[in-house]
Amino acid sequence: MLEMHDASSLESIEAVKQWRAKLPVLASSALANEAVRLPRLPEEEQPKDTIERVILRRGSTRTFNNTASIALPQLGTILDCATQ
Repeated sequence: MLEMHDASSLESIEAVKQWRAKLPVLASSALANEAVRLPRLPEEEQPKDTIERVILRRGSTRTFNNTASIALPQLGTILDCATQ
């Protein structure tokens, strides 16, 4: 996993700029060495939900009791177990 991360990391601002400047290519529909610009949905068809609404709708979050807290020893135990 670490090797894959290292191999895919950009190591400078210039490398990021070069990567961002490349046009996306769809191999299945592009001729050899020909870039194809990806289409975008028209503005009126783009989702209007906020990221918070999407996260809640998709169930990508859990609802927690905002008034409850944990003691410092509990936090210490959680962090210790998570880093072992």
